[in-house]
Amino acid sequence: MGHTNGTDAFQGEKYKMTWDKLRTFGGKRMKKHFLLTVICCFTVLVFSSLLFAEDAMIIRFKNGQTQTIRLETVQGIEFSGGVSIGTGGMLGLVSGKTYEIVAKHSGKCLDVAGIATHNGANIHQWECHGGPNQRWLLTDKGGGFYTVMAQHSNKCMDVEGIGNENGKNISQYDCHGGPNQLWMFAPQGGGYWRITAKHSNKCLDVAAGGKGDGDNIQQWDCHGGDNQLWLLK
Repeated sequence: MGHTNGTDAFQGEKYKMTWDKLRTFGGKRMKKHFLLTVICCFTVLVFSSLLFAEDAMIIRFKNGQTQTIRLETVQGIEFSGGVSIGTGGMLGLVSGKTYEIVAKHSGKCLDVAGIATHNGANIHQWECHGGPNQRWLLTDKGGGFYTVMAQHSNKCMDVEGIGNENGKNISQYDCHGGPNQLWMFAPQGGGYWRITAKHSNKCLDVAAGGKGDGDNIQQWDCHGGDNQLWLLK
């Protein structure tokens, strides 16, 4: 009575070792799950900031300090665990998706005139009707730049002659990936985007702020006016 034999001691030690292993394994799993939870929560915060913070993301640190980052300067976010997210995807800009591109000031769509399919066909604004000459396929080309291809013709939005000057016309042309066919989309708040040509750093612009059907599309120095702000839908 009251005596513990060798077998009982061995079994007790065996159970203790098993429990220690389970506790260690469980701890590792808990740490892993905690890390994933932190990453997920931070991602949600980033999403929320980007979706609702107009044109900036504010990061708040535990020490009370804050850091404000302008969204137009952000290409993507990477976590140490290998998770990465791009601002375009978070804000609704999806490579491989077709969009109507609508001018803020007029509510009219980017439109290939006459549903033409040839090189050099002009791009102007027109009342939105959902036709394929008003549908544009965005393709991510890296570095934050996209090609913008007309659905009906499979030709790309192009600054004619690779011109750098204000007023240079925008038309469609065979896609070749040159810098006059690469466009940066920078969020400007309220769901609107500034669209900038890579080669000239000038903005996609409705000439003279016109609001009528057929008013021309050109490049112009970026000034933030409503005729340079575009809604993708």
